[in-house]
Amino acid sequence: MAQHATYAAAPPPIANLTPQQQRGVECAFCAIVLTPATAVDFEGEHYFRRAGERFRWYPRHCRTCTKGGRS
Repeated sequence: MAQHATYAAAPPPIANLTPQQQRGVECAFCAIVLTPATAVDFEGEHYFRRAGERFRWYPRHCRTCTKGGRS
């Protein structure tokens, strides 16, 4: 299970992410493969629209990412 941490920054736009980053398998910033020990969920609810429908997504980042993660 991913750790929850307070994190003010927003995730990058979903259109800029790979499918693995969109699914939370890789860091939304640096694309490193995440594990339960290294993953941190972004706080808040995140939605995107596709084909007129609204979808919720659960982006994650790594703890040590210099592009936006926490150390």
